[in-house]
Amino acid sequence: MRKWKILMCLLLCSGAVFVPEYGSTKVYAEVKAADYLLPDADIRYYTEDEISDMPVKILCYAKNEIYAKHGRKFQSEELQEYFDSQPWYYGKIEPGDFSESVFNEYEKANIQLLADKEFELQKGGYVLDQPGYNFEDVEDYIYGSGSGFDIASGLSLHSSEGMAQFETDYFTISLPGDLEWDYEIDGRDSISFIYTPAKEAGVGGRFLEIIAYDWGDNEYEAWPHWQIAGLDADKKYIAILPTDVQYDYTDSVQTEEYQRLFKCAERCDQDNENTIFFVKNP
Repeated sequence: MRKWKILMCLLLCSGAVFVPEYGSTKVYAEVKAADYLLPDADIRYYTEDEISDMPVKILCYAKNEIYAKHGRKFQSEELQEYFDSQPWYYGKIEPGDFSESVFNEYEKANIQLLADKEFELQKGGYVLDQPGYNFEDVEDYIYGSGSGFDIASGLSLHSSEGMAQFETDYFTISLPGDLEWDYEIDGRDSISFIYTPAKEAGVGGRFLEIIAYDWGDNEYEAWPHWQIAGLDADKKYIAILPTDVQYDYTDSVQTEEYQRLFKCAERCDQDNENTIFFVKNP
């Protein structure tokens, strides 16, 4: 399992990302190996077909992953140890203090779907904290595809003309250099971009996700708001845009800054002459 958390900066050093030539402006871009079992549990409904290959243990972990994303701690030593090993997890809420009111409609439905399947496969569900537990099967489930493609391969950041250039071996995206944002690597095929202040306020902050699909795979058509960002010989790069509120709308600064990022994200469109997304090998 990738258990790293790296802070990239535009000068290729560790720590917060400052752009000296912008004076007081800055970009936050934290690279995270987001080892999610269900990376999109908060923005869409999963289907029974999509979880049909999940063993009972993976179903249990995936269900609790939705709680962990909201900072819940766990009474189970097994679950706590697993999520503590994840670079995206920040456990801060005791189990007795956690309120399920934080879940949106997608999360509630996905928790129910996973729980129903878990208890269908095994009466009483997966038994936690058994002697000798380990996480190898969870790692195998996440990384066992054997695919050589890695959307974050060659990832780097640099600045140009007031913009922050996010670059991989496959594409480049230009985003505002004066706003705080970071990104999460959601496995081998997906990268999410997050408005940092909104995430820290507990309201998500996601304004863009880029998912690489193989030619012939049109599953992205099930998303409510998507567009083709770019195409190369092997992949279709799909821009997924959120349809729910991902910022604190009572905060005027968050509202203005998030909307700037969102409007920028909407330009990840191969049919937009002002696109901010460029494939390297079209």
